Amino acid sequence: MKNIIKGWKTTLLGIVLIAVGIIYVFLNKDVDYIVMSLLIGSGIAFVFTPDSAIDLLKKKSKEL
Repeated sequence: MKNIIKGWKTTLLGIVLIAVGIIYVFLNKDVDYIVMSLLIGSGIAFVFTPDSAIDLLKKKSKEL
């Protein structure tokens, strides 16, 4: 639980992705289940990812 409280950026991003995946199902008549699975799956992964992953990606993108 401390990881989720400390890593609020990735937790927030994960919750947003999960919400978008659920909203996607209710707003579309023809649901693409691969898109929905990717949104919800990546959201769940981001909920448990520490913020250091975002910092690492920022650092790598500046090197490019």
